[in-house]
Amino acid sequence: MPRGKQLTRGIFPVSEVPYMFSYHSEKRKIEAGGRKMDIIILRPKEPKKSAPGLLWIHGGGYATGMAGMVYASRAVDILESEGAIVVSPEYRRSWQAPYPAALEDSYAALLYMR
Repeated sequence: MPRGKQLTRGIFPVSEVPYMFSYHSEKRKIEAGGRKMDIIILRPKEPKKSAPGLLWIHGGGYATGMAGMVYASRAVDILESEGAIVVSPEYRRSWQAPYPAALEDSYAALLYMR
């Protein structure tokens, strides 16, 4: 069975199928709110000399969702059409820390992008 057919049977980590995507994906930890926060960075496989940056804050009203939602979002379209580098923070949701923790975490990701 071709490898692509095997992958359609279930959920799989993105790192296992890099040949399917036009971008590189990596996870890093940055300082945010006195803790280490995960961020996902998506970069074009063939980056432009001067690439725009996009801070992708996933949906969910700061109560649900996860940074990994970036893989199934319009951010990938923007990455592919504009050559943008996308950063998606795993900010604290409202049930983990009160307002404005999610905004502070997102701002830390924005500062990291500088």
